[in-house]
Amino acid sequence: MVEKTLPEWPHKIDADDIGSTPLRTSISASPQERKDLARRLQVVSVDSLEAKLTLERNPGNLVLHVTGALKAKVTQSCVVSLDLVEEEIEAPVEGWFANPDSAVSITRARHERQGRTVDAELVILEEKDDPEPVIDGQIDLGELVTQHLSLVLNPFPHKEGVVFEGANEQDEGKIPKVRQNPFAALKNWKKKEGRES
Repeated sequence: MVEKTLPEWPHKIDADDIGSTPLRTSISASPQERKDLARRLQVVSVDSLEAKLTLERNPGNLVLHVTGALKAKVTQSCVVSLDLVEEEIEAPVEGWFANPDSAVSITRARHERQGRTVDAELVILEEKDDPEPVIDGQIDLGELVTQHLSLVLNPFPHKEGVVFEGANEQDEGKIPKVRQNPFAALKNWKKKEGRES
């Protein structure tokens, strides 16, 4: 039996409380929640984390739309010296949710029908066309904000003025800024197999 992992920062809201009139709310993580999040995000510490969010129901397809912004202070270890690097982060937050039993995206339905055809090459749907499911009548705003924070964390924190041993001025700044696409290997595999058109 697989053990279910509980969210580090649960902040659930009843989907039925969200109507066509925008619902505005602010959430912030407690000291214990920030400690748990730091462990999950593999950073030294999450010193503060809050978000201001607006929730609204799209009357056309019953999809719940969440927009807003997060603010956080995060401490990481420098990839060169292991010194502590503090970073203040501000980033947008956006998400879509729907009860799969009562709201089905027309785009998603077409996508699934296309996927049943032979040799169909499916494109990845935008999130608004493939919303996250509402679970037990609730959406978890804390988890939504956590996922957005994880995407904007600097993967190579670098203390100002610190350079790699033996690096020259031309080498400085060549620390990768973007993680490699995990699907790149699959694309190369398809080429080898002669499957890419």
